[in-house]
Amino acid sequence: MRVLVLGTVILLVLAGCTKERPTSSDDPSPRVSGSPMSGTVTGRVLDSGRPVAEVSVRPEPLFTPAPAIPELLVVTDAEGRYVWSLPAGRYRMTARLGERSAQPVDVTVVAGETVTADLLF
Repeated sequence: MRVLVLGTVILLVLAGCTKERPTSSDDPSPRVSGSPMSGTVTGRVLDSGRPVAEVSVRPEPLFTPAPAIPELLVVTDAEGRYVWSLPAGRYRMTARLGERSAQPVDVTVVAGETVTADLLF
């Protein structure tokens, strides 16, 4: 019986987490993914000038409070390219492929603009 009650409580908590919070024009929380307060980071991951596919690219916010970023990472395509919509702010872009890490690059994302950050192994 306790397992059933515990399972029900967990399901109710999880169901409450998926509801979207209503927003208003005086809501100061940042918007993401194509919103007026986001910009785009694009770039390529290269190794000795050649594109590297299937690389995990991640942003590390360099400001507080750190914004909510919907995706944990993006993966480069066959040409080593990635594109990411992020809330405006400063980030350190990192790339990993297995145990290898590219040299991190710091970028400033400006709302409505695109910034390029190429990452090199």
